[in-house]
Amino acid sequence: MKTIVFRLDCNSITGFGHFYRCLSIAESINKKEYNVYFILNFENKKIKDILNRKKINFFELKKYKKFSNKFEIDDLKKTNYILNKEIKSKINFLFVDHYDLNFYWQKKISKNIDKLIVISDLIRNKIYCDYFVNFFVNKINKKFFEKKTKFISGFENAIIQKKYFKNKLKKTKKNKISFFFGATDSKSLTLKTTERLIKFNDLNLNYYIFLGTNNKDKDKILELIKSYKQIKVYYSKNNNSKFFLKSKFIICTSGYFNLERIFFKTPSSNVYINDNQKSFGKFLLENNLTENNFSISEYLKNLKKILIKTKKISNRNYQENNFEIFSPKIYNVERLLNTLNINSKKLNYRPVTSKYSVFLWNLKNDQITNRFSLSPGKISFTSHKKWFMKNKKKIQILTNNDEPVGQIRLDKNKYEGIIDYAVDRNHRNKGYGLMLVRDCLKKNKKIKYFTAIVHKKNIPSINIFQKLNFKIDTSLVNKNFYLFKKKGQMFEKI
Repeated sequence: MKTIVFRLDCNSITGFGHFYRCLSIAESINKKEYNVYFILNFENKKIKDILNRKKINFFELKKYKKFSNKFEIDDLKKTNYILNKEIKSKINFLFVDHYDLNFYWQKKISKNIDKLIVISDLIRNKIYCDYFVNFFVNKINKKFFEKKTKFISGFENAIIQKKYFKNKLKKTKKNKISFFFGATDSKSLTLKTTERLIKFNDLNLNYYIFLGTNNKDKDKILELIKSYKQIKVYYSKNNNSKFFLKSKFIICTSGYFNLERIFFKTPSSNVYINDNQKSFGKFLLENNLTENNFSISEYLKNLKKILIKTKKISNRNYQENNFEIFSPKIYNVERLLNTLNINSKKLNYRPVTSKYSVFLWNLKNDQITNRFSLSPGKISFTSHKKWFMKNKKKIQILTNNDEPVGQIRLDKNKYEGIIDYAVDRNHRNKGYGLMLVRDCLKKNKKIKYFTAIVHKKNIPSINIFQKLNFKIDTSLVNKNFYLFKKKGQMFEKI
């Protein structure tokens, strides 16, 4: 058995986002292949219950009142002691999701493990790791990293917990304006918001307040809303789908919570409470995934205007395309685990459904795919949707542990099948292209001729068709492409 360890904290200082992010990864790891451990500090019994329910072993650390250089030194000793004296086995992967364990700690701890993976939304100091994971930045300044570091970045690598993918989303009346400011809400935004909602009582709106697990103002808030039926409290559950399904609009901080909000395609106004949230909020705003990225003072000043505007707009579909483009990119954790080669390969072909629409659109607009295409040029998502509806029955998606890695389309007429395939950029040079074409030939034995049009500079694709005994047909007029042709299996001896 191999060993994977997660080092994070989950308390009133760090919040709960790091915990749920690591939990999403841990619960998807094959427990028959790996022993999984958490090393963390937590204040709430709920965290202990979740880890026990998921059957994840954990070691609890004492909370530090204030982070300092001494924290890193002391934490290194404690973590090393647990790795060497408690866990004892060789550590194959150590995931670190912690803003205050930096270069010194990372370099020292790496001596005892095979692969160190740092997950962070912030790049403010030098970082020492084998893999760096950042879900919200596509271009990373590599001057902060060692030459050996590999990068897993961009929103397509973002993850949410598996439980949301298993939901059968029922159509629910979305009539509430909702609020969430974190499990801890260190800035008392929930209380300040509640006080203002009571002042704005004449607006006649229905509100849903997500009361965080560690909210210190809980009793004050509950006392304030006793006489206000239009303000309902929502308490955190194992699955918070109900909160999103009933929310017409959400006002929230710019943290991990937004991945779930985008998955449920719920519009928002965002508030940042620190620099990394400001950066992520800017990303959301630039991609039309939120309407605002306010500071706390801006938010409190503009709250009534936001509520009035939301009341006037009954159908908020103007951001639909942006949610549709971004939401399926949250491929669950399989993409990350496949990239790190943690879980064993599990390849399957899937019929095309709407959840693969964005994957196919990204494939078409991929730089290399586009360069070698018969009809190059960027395709808008609106145009792609029309094409998708006409062609989806012709396509098969190849997946590895549920992550799409490639597609193959077969256009059939009476005697001929025209092959078109593409492999995701993260999975090229792994043999998937050959597999896609070879399996297509095997599954369609009754077709008399298979053909494929391949750009003359697309050497990997040329090699695949030649390896499968396709011959070049000289009848194609276009000088930049080859026409490959091959008889189907039932007609090869005729």
